[in-house]
Amino acid sequence: MSREPRITTIITTYRRSRLLKRAVLSVLHQSYPHLVVQILDNASGDDTEQVARELMGMDSRVQYHRQAENIGGLKNLIHGIEGVTTEYFTVLSDDDLLMPGFFEAGLSAHELDDAPVAFVATRVVTVDESGHFADPWAHPPERLRLSPPEGMARCLKSGVSLPGVVYRTSAIRSIGVPRVAWWNWTESGWHALAAINSPIEFSPDVGAIVFLHEDSHSKKMDSLEFRLSWFEMLVDVRAMALEGPVTRGWWTRHMMPVTSARFLGTLVRLCTVDGSKKYETLGRLGVASGMNALGVSGSIRLARAAQAIGLGDRLNGAIEWYLRRGNGGRKASGARSEKGDDAGIDAAARVFSSLNHKVGLN
Repeated sequence: MSREPRITTIITTYRRSRLLKRAVLSVLHQSYPHLVVQILDNASGDDTEQVARELMGMDSRVQYHRQAENIGGLKNLIHGIEGVTTEYFTVLSDDDLLMPGFFEAGLSAHELDDAPVAFVATRVVTVDESGHFADPWAHPPERLRLSPPEGMARCLKSGVSLPGVVYRTSAIRSIGVPRVAWWNWTESGWHALAAINSPIEFSPDVGAIVFLHEDSHSKKMDSLEFRLSWFEMLVDVRAMALEGPVTRGWWTRHMMPVTSARFLGTLVRLCTVDGSKKYETLGRLGVASGMNALGVSGSIRLARAAQAIGLGDRLNGAIEWYLRRGNGGRKASGARSEKGDDAGIDAAARVFSSLNHKVGLN
């Protein structure tokens, strides 16, 4: 006997029809069957619609919507979230894919808890174009439930990888859709907002695979904008947290160490001619994020002095050399998880290979 769908996967796509097919199949192959796949085509204008309609003909759980014009990836995602009608939902990019037990692991964790959680985050691994797998994101090795506001701090400090999350729709409705203004930090801030008033949970199961390739980063900004946008996000989250259960004392104890470290790192990057005009912006954001105004202004004066005597350029040059050396070493070491042999990664490799074969990517 058929049941109404309880979970929706939103897949945003733009001109990646073969990868899209792989992503959709990874949802249709879930061990939990009562689902909807919502494909949101960002006006691709190629064979994406044909592929989507073929998938619809193959499985009635697949739905398709084509935007009249390209509205940008994040706005396309927001359109999908606003249209969710099921109790739970997930978000998947067209180049990523899910493990077969992802829904089952996420939903079982949701339903085991006495108090409803805002979301359940599973472990997410990566694979590059050479087929090398890695486990780059910090994730608890065992099941972990965090109550407010500890969950918020965890989201801000370590992040949560979007494709590996099963969201409770009602909890997300209460905080609204992802914020466009936060750019690359939209995921961290959005998850933190959800964790201000609701518990969150982490599952050790591998739930999703992120495919890393030359075209996988759609948002491009220089490192200064990347760093400043973190503070833009933090200021907004802090304001909402202080309106809720978070006290200023708690914020100072738990969030100021990481805020101060990021502020210092950004100042070092600003000690160049190109970054000199951004001191005022950083100072404003630093104070708004809870830092001491006198300390902020004094640090900026020191940074300007370092820039004036050319110390900033030399320091940044040394940092770039160190980072290039470190990244080169990591790349050469291969792409197995640093944790060594891992059944989760081995399973992910098998799923990835099987789906690639099904869509002709092997």
